[in-house]
Amino acid sequence: MEEAVTSQHAHPNTVFHCLYGFYCLGYSRKELARIYHKSIETIGNWINVYERT
Repeated sequence: MEEAVTSQHAHPNTVFHCLYGFYCLGYSRKELARIYHKSIETIGNWINVYERT
């Protein structure tokens, strides 16, 4: 997981919290995009990078 978040432009803690919200709390990409002020595509990219690692 560390590799998935350290190669991002966002702070690694932001990506970790976002992934936690997606996988553990069940938030949707749309909800996370609103919470973190990012696009849905950005959230999807973070999830895709995590799933590939």
